[in-house]
Amino acid sequence: MYCPNCNTLNDDAARFCSKCGEYLEKQAPEGCPDCGAARKPEESFCSTCGHKFNGASTEPISSPPTVAPEQKAPGNHGQYGGGGHSPQYGSHGSTIYANEQVRFANFGERLVALIIDSIVLSIAGYILGAILMLSNGDLLKSFLSFIIGIGYKAGLEGSTKQATLGKMVMGIKVIGPDGGRISYGRAIGRYFANFLSVITLGIGYLMALFTREKRALHDYVAGTYVIRSK
Repeated sequence: MYCPNCNTLNDDAARFCSKCGEYLEKQAPEGCPDCGAARKPEESFCSTCGHKFNGASTEPISSPPTVAPEQKAPGNHGQYGGGGHSPQYGSHGSTIYANEQVRFANFGERLVALIIDSIVLSIAGYILGAILMLSNGDLLKSFLSFIIGIGYKAGLEGSTKQATLGKMVMGIKVIGPDGGRISYGRAIGRYFANFLSVITLGIGYLMALFTREKRALHDYVAGTYVIRSK
């Protein structure tokens, strides 16, 4: 029994407080003023709601908050993704395929495609020169040939076809680091990067012979790959 004056715990049979001498009246067991749960004499805090009783000098021990298990976000599946397969990566870490193995176009396929494209551009330049009656050394003809080259190569490689006529014949196409269609800006950059492969005396093109992903110098510069489309 607790003393109503000093809140000292006394024996239930005691009539007077052992500390202050206050008369102890027989009372019903004290309950929690917050939730009404019965209080045991040795309790300083309510076992139901944690209320601190008068005279308690210690704090209740609270359980640590429950942390919900971390949920993994659903996977982001790209053109070659999906199916829960682990992605595979190119030599510089960019994902180019995940759910299926793609085959990179070899040097021979790319060389034949380049020859076909060169023939197509030569015919187009010859026809244009004949129509405009321009000679081979004419500056205007050189400029127009340059514009036709950009429109032909960058325009087709950046289109939904992703390939020039030569590449279409060989069944190959150009893709970006994500395995999808490249933008026209990247296609134009790839066209100009071809000049790096030319001024290195063709070594830039020959890199496709010994690089793991059959990439030429201009592919590395533009961040592109050439793969089989069928």
